[in-house]
Amino acid sequence: MKVIPITNSEKANISIDFLAAVAILLLAFLFAITTINNMMTPYSGYTKELYPTADRAISLLMEDEGYWYNISEGTDWESEWNKNYSNVKKIGFLKNKENHVLDANKMSIFMESHSDSTGTWWEYPPSSSQNSEVENATRAMGLERYYYYIQIRPLDMSIDEKADADQNAIEMVGDRGDSVSVVRYGRVDLLDFGDFDGANILGHQIPTKPLFGVDKEFFQLIKSNGGLRFTIFNWSVLDENAEIQFINIGEDLNSQYEITIPRKLKDDQFNISKNNVSSELKLSITNSNDSVTIEIPIETLYEEIPNWDIGDNIFYIQFNVKNLNVSDTGITWFNSSISGENYPVKAILWVW
Repeated sequence: MKVIPITNSEKANISIDFLAAVAILLLAFLFAITTINNMMTPYSGYTKELYPTADRAISLLMEDEGYWYNISEGTDWESEWNKNYSNVKKIGFLKNKENHVLDANKMSIFMESHSDSTGTWWEYPPSSSQNSEVENATRAMGLERYYYYIQIRPLDMSIDEKADADQNAIEMVGDRGDSVSVVRYGRVDLLDFGDFDGANILGHQIPTKPLFGVDKEFFQLIKSNGGLRFTIFNWSVLDENAEIQFINIGEDLNSQYEITIPRKLKDDQFNISKNNVSSELKLSITNSNDSVTIEIPIETLYEEIPNWDIGDNIFYIQFNVKNLNVSDTGITWFNSSISGENYPVKAILWVW
């Protein structure tokens, strides 16, 4: 029988400490590889498909002007949105490519806006949106097959408004399983009410009664400004005895473009000035260059038309005048203008 001698040589032995060190090193290496891989590809499965879609959609919204029908028809797709949704091919909030400022008017027409002392914040889709509108919006943003929710907020949003916006996001997005959110930053123009050219005012012609219409797209602007303020210049004066006699507001019109149940405003319910000098009614207009500014506080609107800001309401303002002409029968609709200022915003798009 062959006997193998046992020696005390340790040439082929590996210590437990060395094995433990190697194991720890391998674990650390595997952990590093896994972490880096997750950093490079933070989404997987269905979520991995969502991210590039959301990223492209919000980039187009913030960095493109959008257009309707075709690019040659123009980038003012917002003017077409309420007429025929299907004509709008791409939705974009950029005002123009030169100044890289977002157009608040585009956002206010498309999204639901909320007033805040620090500006306005928007969301889409609101609960009141019709299916046909949402379907066309989804198509025009390139989000077919997906659900989504968008918010655009001022960076210096008040605490209360931030809480409201957060709550709306929770209710809309909630626990949707696989979902992503993408953030972009930009600046938004501050809106104000545009002035009216008196030579182009419409209304009830005989006797002349200038008529102004305010629809829902301006309700949030009225709230954020604390009321309605507008200026009329370049009057069509018939003779030197022209004057504004009183102001009515109301919700309904007859076929002659007159307010059917007018509420005549009292002296303490509005402010009026001529050429930047405070005045009162009856206000004489001595020449066409007189500039008249009217301010109607938001409290007056609630007093005279309690539900003016609910749903799809429209309300009207009509002057009784003497020797001031209107150009034709119809409604002079309020429009908006840019105040020359802007503020920073954060846009968030959730997709699931």
